[in-house]
Amino acid sequence: MPTTYTSSRVGANIAGKYQEKGTFWDGVTYEAANASAIVANDIIQMIKVPGASAPNGIIVLDVILSTDDLGTCTFDLGDGDDADYLIDGLDTGATAGAVARRGSGVSLTAAAGFPKVYTTDDTIDITVATSSANVVGTIRLDVLMVAAP
Repeated sequence: MPTTYTSSRVGANIAGKYQEKGTFWDGVTYEAANASAIVANDIIQMIKVPGASAPNGIIVLDVILSTDDLGTCTFDLGDGDDADYLIDGLDTGATAGAVARRGSGVSLTAAAGFPKVYTTDDTIDITVATSSANVVGTIRLDVLMVAAP
């Protein structure tokens, strides 16, 4: 049965780290330190999207997901509605780790309806799509969001 983990940037009173005129950035580093913990199908809730906090909702404009060399596994990046809405099948086993950015053309989904307007709170989540070993190492996610017009 899949396990859901949460980073330090998911919670009821979490706001973006940098905010100016409705645009804000948030980032988090998640340390997968326990060699027996994170396996295939597990979910890591990384960053809160505070859709209910803006009158017309929040739009995620950009994401950057980077990892250590985590061995043979792939990550999907999405939200509570679509597990691979933003990134589908990022191979984290590269020697120097892996990096994917929305719009970079690397391991990204076509994301029908992008950009999506979040009118209720949600989270940007990593789903461990495949893994031949337990996930151990550093995972970094940066998200650029803006209040919907």
